[in-house]
Amino acid sequence: MSVREVEAAAATAHAVARDLDTSSLTAAECERGLRAAAAMESSAGAMKALFASRLASTRAHESTSAVSPDAHIAAITGVTPAAARAQIELGGKLTGALGEAIKAGALSVPQAHAIASAVAADPRAEASLLAAVPTLTLGQLRERCAKVRADADPDPDATHARLREGRCGRRYGTSDGFHHLHVQSTADDLAEIDVTLNPIVDELFAAARRDGRRERREAYLADAMVEMARRARGAASAKAAPTYMAVIRADLSALVRGRAHGAEVCEIAGVGPVPVAAARRLLGDSVLKLVLTRGVDVRNVTSLGRGPSAAMKVALLWEQPMCSVEHCGRRARLEADHTTGAEFTKTNHTRLDELDRLCDQHHDKKTYDGWGLVLGSGLRPMVPPDDPRHPSRCRAP
Repeated sequence: MSVREVEAAAATAHAVARDLDTSSLTAAECERGLRAAAAMESSAGAMKALFASRLASTRAHESTSAVSPDAHIAAITGVTPAAARAQIELGGKLTGALGEAIKAGALSVPQAHAIASAVAADPRAEASLLAAVPTLTLGQLRERCAKVRADADPDPDATHARLREGRCGRRYGTSDGFHHLHVQSTADDLAEIDVTLNPIVDELFAAARRDGRRERREAYLADAMVEMARRARGAASAKAAPTYMAVIRADLSALVRGRAHGAEVCEIAGVGPVPVAAARRLLGDSVLKLVLTRGVDVRNVTSLGRGPSAAMKVALLWEQPMCSVEHCGRRARLEADHTTGAEFTKTNHTRLDELDRLCDQHHDKKTYDGWGLVLGSGLRPMVPPDDPRHPSRCRAP
């Protein structure tokens, strides 16, 4: 394909976008159009990456006022130098099945970035990652890719040290009036911030709920950072933050050996893989709790209380780190929910195998709108009351 053909395709897309009027379209038509536009965006993103990579290799920026290929391409495409650098890097990795998939519009640019980083570490993972794309959220795909990179890393401690060297904090304002604080560091560094920050988020959320207010978690997180600064200088009179519990998910054999192999894990739940050495440091210096795959078996423990016991809570964090609703992916504001048919009002007990973890939004949907998770375990659909798969219509034998 020539550049002239690319320019002609762009002109056609411009004309379609200019004349597009969605005001009279049905929901089905909008969904079809959105899928087609997303596929076009992916194909265009692949072309941008390929052009950017090639342009960077020619060092054309040297004949302009740009100080680097990143800055040159950023000026052409209207993005930040960091985003331009990501385009350049992606363009150099769009080969084989990954390149064909994004060119065909079968996966988005962020999905391609995630898979490309994993494939660079372990080319054997390409086929399985591409096959998993339709069933995973972007967050879940990134987690799986992070696990691939961690498993393929020949020296995780050296990688951790390199990431530590790349830590940075940026404080900047944007034209919309917002001011931003961006922190980049290792998973264990950020986990130490979480230990202080997350309890304050929970306090603010509880206070807002008592007042009948509902806001996004991101809003509470921003407020919590300000509150954390106030408390650090003694400017707040709020009560001490409640105890915070995070979970290191680690196989005993990995802790003993010093490195995770195969299907073994060593990670901060909800954050990502960390070297075993980092996990050991956290276990010695923090209030993080440790969940071992050879730990206490709570599968058959029954509590006579409405809520799960402390051991059950830890087991739920291990077995169900995210909302049980398929494609949700939420890890914050999760509640232990009794499955349909095993409600506490019927059984007067709580068992681990009769609990699902639901985010606050899906919990409200079940409680107030009658939706329910289809029977089973793990990630699965939540359906409305009139769906034949609803648990009230489809009882287990």
